[in-house]
Amino acid sequence: MAEDESKLASSVEKGFRGEGYELDVAYDGQMGLSLCRQNEYDLIILDVKLPHYNGFELCRLIRLENPDMPVLFLTALDSLDEKVRGFKAGAADDLAKPFKFQELLRARALTKRQAGRYVWPIWT
Repeated sequence: MAEDESKLASSVEKGFRGEGYELDVAYDGQMGLSLCRQNEYDLIILDVKLPHYNGFELCRLIRLENPDMPVLFLTALDSLDEKVRGFKAGAADDLAKPFKFQELLRARALTKRQAGRYVWPIWT
């Protein structure tokens, strides 16, 4: 998870681990890209407002190397323009902040499209 808000990152990490999922956490876009290049994931969860690479930039970079990877955006930007921008960058879905952890479990539906391990980097 790349989350510049450590409290949110910790909460989401605890929630996913409690559901039995493995995940990696990155705290900025540069670290997230590095993890993505080093590991295989079933799903990538990105925050839009990341240091170094924002979520849109990071999503485009990931898409260049792995065009089929499902990406879920977490964003405080709830405008239609921002949602469209995320989908144009390659997102499969988005979730507006603030959210309840149970809403984030929609990510399960995205992983059903992918075979493999349930190891998720969550970059917010």
